[in-house]
Amino acid sequence: MVRYFKRGKTWQYSISRMVNGKSDLIRKGGFTTKKEAQAVAAENKSQTP
Repeated sequence: MVRYFKRGKTWQYSISRMVNGKSDLIRKGGFTTKKEAQAVAAENKSQTP
């Protein structure tokens, strides 16, 4: 599941997933627009197992 947050003037995304039965969280931030964050999150989500 992917979530998007606005933190101050920048956007951040968070991807939560299960790896070997354990929860794993990927968080990246510093994007100027939500569309930028969505593009990078889609790229990272497709690369994760």
